[in-house]
Amino acid sequence: MSLFSYFKYYLNAKTKYQIHSPFVFEFVQEVLEDQRNYYYFNTIKHFINRIKNDTTPITDPISGLKTKVSAVARAQYLSPPVGQLLFKSINYYRPSTLLEFGTGLGLNTLYQCTPSTSLPFHTFEANKALAQVAKENFQILGIRHVQLHSGPIEEKANALLSSSAAPDYIFINCDLPSSFLYQLIKLSHSNSMFVINKPHTKGKKHWDWFCQQETISLTMDLYDI
Repeated sequence: MSLFSYFKYYLNAKTKYQIHSPFVFEFVQEVLEDQRNYYYFNTIKHFINRIKNDTTPITDPISGLKTKVSAVARAQYLSPPVGQLLFKSINYYRPSTLLEFGTGLGLNTLYQCTPSTSLPFHTFEANKALAQVAKENFQILGIRHVQLHSGPIEEKANALLSSSAAPDYIFINCDLPSSFLYQLIKLSHSNSMFVINKPHTKGKKHWDWFCQQETISLTMDLYDI
């Protein structure tokens, strides 16, 4: 976290009493201020803590560089409050077509796929080594409704999007070209929700791009997402 960027964000942030949009006010009351501790939270927390101490080596299939599962986990996972916020958002709005770009080890996926285990959750990961670990993590937790697509993201996603319903929920956790983002917007509908991870750091390019699109009717900066 950049202290300067957070301080700048804090000075410009608004409370719910300064909000005029009925949708945003409802989001604050029903999602942001939801204090319930869902039973999946402890399961996810304990599992992530275990993965953060896993020293199993991973070799990048392209660069050949080696790292450890624990190092990737610590760099990629969402903090529990942010992960729980995604869970509560999905639980409240009940999207039926959910996409995630940038699976990583699947740790962030856990918060997003568990509000409903009856709906398919599609997640895409370009790095096949990470995707394999994510697949194993899902198997350990008995998660069967997550469909993991490993390999070139645009190629895999286009094959799915050409035959599926318009996406209701899209989580972006990796670098995607603007041309593909345009395509996602064209396929979405007026109630589709795009979530950009870390909009002030690694996701800043995507966040800035979305804020400039005239077809985006509302943006909310929660700092972490």
